[in-house]
Amino acid sequence: MSLNTLALEMNPDPFYIDIAKQLRKLIAGRRFSHGQRFPTIRQLTRKTNKSPTTVRKALQLLEKEGLLEARHGSGYYVKKAQWPKNNTQQKNILAILPPFTDPNESWYTGKIFEGMLVSGTGKNLKISFCQLSDADDNRAEKSLLDKVLADMPDGLVWFHAKTGDRNILVRLKELNIPIITTMRKIPGVDVPVVKDDDIAFGFLVMSALKTHGHSNIGVLCGNPEDDYYCQRISALRQAGLPLGVNINDKSLLDLGNVENAQAGANLLAGFLEENRDITALVVLHSYSIHYVAKLLCSPRSGIIQNKSLIYNVLDGVSIPSIPHKLELATVTPPLKKMGEEIMRKLLSMIDNTTDFTPTPLIPELKAGNTLKQSRH
Repeated sequence: MSLNTLALEMNPDPFYIDIAKQLRKLIAGRRFSHGQRFPTIRQLTRKTNKSPTTVRKALQLLEKEGLLEARHGSGYYVKKAQWPKNNTQQKNILAILPPFTDPNESWYTGKIFEGMLVSGTGKNLKISFCQLSDADDNRAEKSLLDKVLADMPDGLVWFHAKTGDRNILVRLKELNIPIITTMRKIPGVDVPVVKDDDIAFGFLVMSALKTHGHSNIGVLCGNPEDDYYCQRISALRQAGLPLGVNINDKSLLDLGNVENAQAGANLLAGFLEENRDITALVVLHSYSIHYVAKLLCSPRSGIIQNKSLIYNVLDGVSIPSIPHKLELATVTPPLKKMGEEIMRKLLSMIDNTTDFTPTPLIPELKAGNTLKQSRH
């Protein structure tokens, strides 16, 4: 790395702390490779217009945090990133929210936060939030990394991580900061996942459909190879097999990359026309419920009106009003308990303890009038 690419933005923090913060961002952003020699005190003094003493204090701080290694007579070298330990009593937790989640809503994310606070009672915690934007991936990653490095939290909770978040999760993981995600595993990222029990979900849904006389089920999902949908579909098939309730590959409709509600409604109508033996739909993919609502309001609504519908509440996506006075049957994770589990697990990781025992998170079925008797 040439020194002329080392752009340092000076802020009104104490000078050596500000310099350390900017250098920390560059290290975390992989502007230097592991083992690479760091710019010298003299070079950094010229670049920052600060005294050698101030620059030396910044480098010593990064050395103390485990980001740099001082070699006598040679200078400083980049070490494998280690997240600095918090020596204060208060623990700072940063929650990362996706763009579609309203941090102020109370029915989904708010209940998870409530559970997190319950588990954190009496533990001197500070929980702050950062909502991802729909901006260009590179800019969004840089903005988030800057936020993490500025706040220096003791632990991260990443809500509803998706495969597209892999790169930034890998970069954060390299800092050895404790991270927990919800709902799905991300390929190549070894972090704990907190979610409700898939087997219990499959049993709840398929037993309810069997009780109402259904034997051929359609599933509206995102990419079936995505960890979340793969586990859910597998659980549905496993539970349905002994009950005689069938899901085959033709019964799966991937609606994960649909441009708008009308396009989704058209795809859904075509799917149901090709699979007229399907008498019930399990909606795994959040936005697909909007496509269902759109189809129910269209001239082609007859193709879906008599189907049973069960909606899997995956995240905080708003649920549209369903026409024809239909009350949606839903399966929802135990959100408050999920929040408690997240916080218990994260605190055990921060404290490096082994006394954490996972608690099964059993989802709850609310049987609205979209769960109806099969006419076949």
